[in-house]
Amino acid sequence: MAQVFAMNGDSLVYPHRFSDRWTEWGDLSQIYPDYVRPSYPSIPPLDFAMDVSKMRNVACYMSHSSTPNVLQLPEYEILRYYHGP
Repeated sequence: MAQVFAMNGDSLVYPHRFSDRWTEWGDLSQIYPDYVRPSYPSIPPLDFAMDVSKMRNVACYMSHSSTPNVLQLPEYEILRYYHGP
């Protein structure tokens, strides 16, 4: 569970403080029994905070979840990041 802190009157959620249960999302071993999880880190460190006063709907959903349920997509205006039709 993420920790929520008050900073200068704003509530902040720090995703890097979530438990390691994020690895349950996208676990291919449930589909492919022979799948071997990579030994290197699959994501960069999450070094940011979310201001729940601005994004309360998403941030509160994340902080009250027992399993990962939010996917962040990169900037859609950058053409090299394909998001599909």
